[in-house]
Amino acid sequence: MADENVITSAGAATRTARYATELFIRLKRDPRTIAAAEDCRQTFSAMRTGRSTPKESATTVRARIQALVLDECALPYQWLVELILHEITAQLTGAGDESVTLDAPTLSDIPKGRAPKRGDYQARDIDWFFRNRVLRESAYAIAKADLGRIGKGHHTVQKAIARVTSALDTLDVDAAC
Repeated sequence: MADENVITSAGAATRTARYATELFIRLKRDPRTIAAAEDCRQTFSAMRTGRSTPKESATTVRARIQALVLDECALPYQWLVELILHEITAQLTGAGDESVTLDAPTLSDIPKGRAPKRGDYQARDIDWFFRNRVLRESAYAIAKADLGRIGKGHHTVQKAIARVTSALDTLDVDAAC
């Protein structure tokens, strides 16, 4: 029996990297993330003016981002905390304007697997995942708004959310950073 939390093909690795990148991009645009980034800027400003030590500032920033991802957004992904911390730190220190992205590793020792589908279904799936898990919209409401039907449309939404969840559950901090 295969372990569900292991990437077993290059196709699955590519899909997972795309889902993670899409989720990261979507979360960066969320007003709560923008507010958290501003909190972090203020914390770094306090450090520069001597009102806090570097260790205190780092601890405060990490706690703020963990609260955002794990508590406010209810996403159980420590790797997402690390990516957001990396991005905010790079912006605050001027280390670069490049945004963080995840690429699937070259995995020559595993089978190719099924290639990701063409089209924009992964962005759609992430949108539905985000709306369901972070914004707390029901699959029924998403199906009605996006598919124009309630009938079996919610099953399509539920399957997409399950696909994204399964893929993102395979990531860990060491693999992402």
